[in-house]
Amino acid sequence: MALYIAEKPSLAEGIAKALAVLRKQRVKRDSDCWVVGEDKVAWLFGHMFELAEPAVYDEKYKKWNIESLPILVNSKWKRVPHEDKKKHVDSVRRMIREAKEIVNCGDAGREGQLLVDELLEECGVDPFGPKVRRLWVRSMAEADMIAALRSLEPNAAKKGIFLAAWTRQRADWLHGLNYTRLYTLLSGSKTVISVGRVQTPTLKLVVDRDRERENFVPKDHFRLRVRFRHRNGEFEAVWIPPEGSPGLDEEGRILDRGIAERALTEARRSGNGRVVEWKEERKTEKPPLPFSLSALQSACASAFRMTAKEVLETAQSLYETYKVTTYPRTDSRHLPLALWRDEAPQILRNILDCSEFKTCSDKAEPSRKSPAWDDTKVSDHHAIVPTREATPERIASLPPREAQVFSLIAKSFVMQFLPDHVFLARKAVVGVGSQRFSATGRSVLEAGWTILKRGTEESQEEGEDASTVKTLPEMANGDPVQVLDGVVDSLKTEPPPAYTDGTLIRAMAKVHVHVKDSELKKRLRETDGIGTEATRAEIIETLLKRGFLKRQGKMTLLSTELGRGVVDAVPNDLSDPGLTALWEGQLRRIEEGGLSDQDFLRALQASIAKRVQAAKAGNGTVMGVRIPSDVQSRDGNSSKNSFGRSGKSFGKAFPGKFKRR
Repeated sequence: MALYIAEKPSLAEGIAKALAVLRKQRVKRDSDCWVVGEDKVAWLFGHMFELAEPAVYDEKYKKWNIESLPILVNSKWKRVPHEDKKKHVDSVRRMIREAKEIVNCGDAGREGQLLVDELLEECGVDPFGPKVRRLWVRSMAEADMIAALRSLEPNAAKKGIFLAAWTRQRADWLHGLNYTRLYTLLSGSKTVISVGRVQTPTLKLVVDRDRERENFVPKDHFRLRVRFRHRNGEFEAVWIPPEGSPGLDEEGRILDRGIAERALTEARRSGNGRVVEWKEERKTEKPPLPFSLSALQSACASAFRMTAKEVLETAQSLYETYKVTTYPRTDSRHLPLALWRDEAPQILRNILDCSEFKTCSDKAEPSRKSPAWDDTKVSDHHAIVPTREATPERIASLPPREAQVFSLIAKSFVMQFLPDHVFLARKAVVGVGSQRFSATGRSVLEAGWTILKRGTEESQEEGEDASTVKTLPEMANGDPVQVLDGVVDSLKTEPPPAYTDGTLIRAMAKVHVHVKDSELKKRLRETDGIGTEATRAEIIETLLKRGFLKRQGKMTLLSTELGRGVVDAVPNDLSDPGLTALWEGQLRRIEEGGLSDQDFLRALQASIAKRVQAAKAGNGTVMGVRIPSDVQSRDGNSSKNSFGRSGKSFGKAFPGKFKRR
C-alpha cells in the first residue's frame, strides 16, 4: 500500500481522482481516506501539531517572572497535537504503520512541506528516508495533477525547505514567548503586551500613520483651471507656473493666490491662444491580474465595505461550501497553463451564461491568453478563479455576500479573455500670451476588458480608470484656441488617510515601501511583505481583540493608547518589518544548504539572552526603557505603572484599566 498524505480534504480528493484516471481504477471514499486500488489518500487539516508550551520543558515556566527568562530550548523540541485533531492524527497514524510507501502531498511550499513532515516525525517515520516520496503540484487541474503523480521525487530532495520552515516555526516561538513575557513584566501591566515578528510591525504601521495624521499641518495652496474651445471641442487645462516663479513651494504648489489671479486676468485679456505642443500615443492595457487573497480583501473593502476577516470567511465559504471558486489563501495572481488549456473554456462558458455577463459574451474568446497565464509566476497556489462547478444555477443560489464576492472573482477571470483596452493618450500644451496651460486625456479605440471594470480602489491604484479619465479632442501644433473662462481653486494639502482593513492588508503585503534600507526593501519586496495571505486578516483581528487597535465605524482602524504604548515600549528593531527581511535571508540560506538551522537558532537564542540579561543586570534600562524595581521581583505581579521612559510615565502610554492575565 502507498499512502498519499494531503494537507487538506480538497487536495486529497483531487489526488485520488487523478490517480484513478492515471491507473484506470475506481475511486471510493472511506470515512478517513480515499481508496484507489490498494493505495490510500489521507488528508490533514493544516498543521496537526503545535509546539509545546514552555512548562512542558520546565515547570518553572508556568509562572511569569523575570528570573525565569530567557526561555531557551537546547534539548529536543517537543510537539503536541492540536486538541481537536487528536482523533484524526490517530487515524492517519494507523495508515502510516500499514504503508509500504508514503507520499508527502503537502502544498508546494515551506508550510506544506513542514506540516506533513512533522506528522511523519511524530509517528516515528524518517521523512527523508527511502520510504517517503514527494508530490509537488501547484494546480488542481487534472492534467497538472497527473503529470505531478508521474514525476514523484524523493522527499529528501525537499529537506532544505522543511528545515527553513521548521526553523521559522521555532524562531517565532522563541521570539514571541520571550519578548511577550519580558515586555509585559517590564510594563508592570495586568494585560499581556504581546510581541510578535509580524504582529508588532503591523501595529507600528497603524501607530505611525495615526501620529502622522495627528501632527499633520494642512497647507493652503491654489490651482488655476482654464476652459478652452478648439474647433473639435472644448477642454480644460491647468496653468503651469513658470519656473522660478515666486509664491511656489518646493513641490511646485501655488501658495500665493495673487499670482494665479494675475495669470487668469492675462488669459482673459488675451482671449485666444495656440497649441504649442501636441502629443498623441497609441497605448494598450492588458487586463488586471486575477485576485490573490490580499488583492481580493482590498477590492472588497473598497467596493463592499467588508473587513479582511469577512472577505476571508466569504472566500472560504465559496471554496468549501459552494465549491464555485478555487483555494482562497493564495499569494499568487497568476494561473497555470494547464488550467487555461483543460478547464478554462468550460468555466468561461458557465460564467457567460449568467445574465451579468451577457453583454460581453460575444467578445470573450477562450483562445485568448492574457499575461496572467504563466507557470513560472504561480507560487504555492494559483490565483483565485471560478471552478467548473460554478454553473449558472449554482451561482444564482449564492447568498448575497457570497454573490458579491463571487462577482468580483468572476469578472477578473472573464477579463482575461476579453480584448485589450486600446486608447490614444493625448497631451496638449496651450500658450496664451506668456502663460502656459497643460491638458491630458484619452480617446478610447477599443473598450476591451474595461466593460467589466471593477471600479475598485485596487484597480485605480494599478492604473488610471478609463471611466474617470477626461477626453481631449484631437488637435495639432499651431491650432488656435479660444479662452472661455477660468477659475482659481482654493485647496488644502490632505493628511494620509487612516488605515482600513483593505489598505492595511495592502500595506502589509507591500511593506517594503515603509522601509528605508535598500537591501531590506529589496528582500521584503521579494517575500511579499510581512505575514501571509492566510494570516494577515487574523493578525488584524488579534490586534483588535488585544485592544491594541480599535474600529471607528466599521472600516477605519485606529491605534489605541495601549497599542501606542506597546510600540513605544518595544525596541525599534523588534517593531521594524526589516526583521522579517533579515530572517528571510537566513532562511533562504538554510533552504539552500548554506547555513545550519542550529547555527541560526543559536544566534537567535544568544540575542534573546543578551537582551534579557540586560534587564537582570539591575542597570535599570533595557534598550532605553526604564525598568521599575518592583517589576523585577520573582512573582512579577506588580500593579504599579511608574515605568518611566523619555521623561514620560509609563501610565501615560498604558492607561490604568488593565484586565488580569
